[in-house]
Amino acid sequence: MRSEGNPAEVFGLENAAAYTRLVDALLFSNQCVAVVGAGLSCPMGYPGWRTFLESLRARAIEVSPQESVNAFREWDALTEHPLVQAEKVSEVLGSDEVHREIEKTFGPREPQYSLMHKRLVQLPFRHHITTNYDPCLFAALDSSDPGKWTPAVP
Repeated sequence: MRSEGNPAEVFGLENAAAYTRLVDALLFSNQCVAVVGAGLSCPMGYPGWRTFLESLRARAIEVSPQESVNAFREWDALTEHPLVQAEKVSEVLGSDEVHREIEKTFGPREPQYSLMHKRLVQLPFRHHITTNYDPCLFAALDSSDPGKWTPAVP
């Protein structure tokens, strides 16, 4: 079992020195902002952006096979353009269905956050920013200081 207080055990020995330097820099500056991507929540079972797009595409094909043939004709050519892929999926499914899929896929789970989320929010960042749909970062923030944190976009 990992120790919650030992950075070498939590982050891995090779990252312990970098972690210590980061904490020192944060403590002295009070100006750093954490920008958190989906990778932090993937170990909790939440998909990354590309995986989620593929699941939306599969849902669109299931719901509207005819319309999907035309909409996804160039899907593979668009792998470097995930926002265009997301737009294509949204055109087929409609925004209401996309929102339902987001809620279904990224709803709260137990446990609500990982040890990595907890350790991250314990660092003295001035703000935390995420593009994630999952609630893990907010849940970890709220558990560290209940009632203090409010998501800017619920």
